[in-house]
Amino acid sequence: MDEDHQEVPSSKKGKETVAEGALKEIETPAKVPTEELLNIEVVPGSPDKTTRIGSHLREETKEEIIACLRCNADIFAWTPQDLEGIDPKVITHHLNIDPASNQ
Repeated sequence: MDEDHQEVPSSKKGKETVAEGALKEIETPAKVPTEELLNIEVVPGSPDKTTRIGSHLREETKEEIIACLRCNADIFAWTPQDLEGIDPKVITHHLNIDPASNQ
């Protein structure tokens, strides 16, 4: 056999080919959280500043998490303007497109 080519196991022998494995991976649905989540206003009275926590947590744990989130609400970046001190080069996305190409 040519050294530049690798033999792929045949599916007829019970082994999965690379293509079959890739197809199976693509067709496998993404895992979705099974637990209901609760929307929490991190900043009370600001419905745009929310996060979610698990609904099946013990009540005491929920209260502790909410208290911690609210105590530290000032460190959340709710908008790009809140990202003070971060170089825009780090957070700016550019598409690598040839300007000479026609669309």
